[in-house]
Amino acid sequence: MPRFDPTVERVAYYGRSPRDLVTCPVCRSGLLSDFQSYLLATKDAEGASEAFLLGGDYGLFCPNCPTVVLDGDRIVTALRMAMAGAPFSAWLAMGIVDLSSWPADKRSCPLDEVIDDLTIAHFSDRRPLEQPLVHGPLVGLSDEERRKRRSRLKRERQDRARGKRR
Repeated sequence: MPRFDPTVERVAYYGRSPRDLVTCPVCRSGLLSDFQSYLLATKDAEGASEAFLLGGDYGLFCPNCPTVVLDGDRIVTALRMAMAGAPFSAWLAMGIVDLSSWPADKRSCPLDEVIDDLTIAHFSDRRPLEQPLVHGPLVGLSDEERRKRRSRLKRERQDRARGKRR
């Protein structure tokens, strides 16, 4: 059973091998790995698209905010195996599927026949993960906290600039 609720809408960050990342890019809380079922879309060179359901621990979840960091390298490897080597030019993680919503009478049906019946928590945003992550966005902060953080960041930049001039 997943540790994180598969029905919660999240922001997805993606990148190449983010397994070394230990803190959330938004709130700096520790990230936790969890097994989930991801709805992925692929596109081939001719522009044809296909939907896949991929289950695994491809995401690092934040316990304090609706953020998940997806391991793009592992997802691509799994997609290549699932597609039996068929080439694809692009992929996109659409969201997380709550497998308990799969109708019992349609357990043997292919994804495209039951997709409208499933509970899918679509990602509200997808953002590239750029290393190193120095400061997260000012999400969920009061105006006073936001002002203090901006002042501190400005002082840090000025201190670094002074250090380089010496």
